[in-house]
Amino acid sequence: LDSREACEALDECGVDVEGLYEFADFIFADEESNERELAFGEFMEIMFKFRGSNSATVKDIADLTKFVKKSVAQSTSEMKSVRELIVRTLDMYGRPKDRWSED
Repeated sequence: LDSREACEALDECGVDVEGLYEFADFIFADEESNERELAFGEFMEIMFKFRGSNSATVKDIADLTKFVKKSVAQSTSEMKSVRELIVRTLDMYGRPKDRWSED
């Protein structure tokens, strides 16, 4: 999407380039990591799903739901780690931790 020519070509095919850009993280994320490589055919299949004339399918919504749940779980885990680091730091310096304790 950094190429103006590519964006124009996709637009000429009816692909919603702005929508494609907004969903890039979803498109290029796999089950285990946040990045994946796509074969050209798979990439083109996804591109044509972003044509403005296409409606969302149940599978599209299910895939998006799975992606959002995974992202929320990852964010929650990262927030818990940060909280634990804050509590350990407060313990180390002997500062009050009322706001951070789970008691």
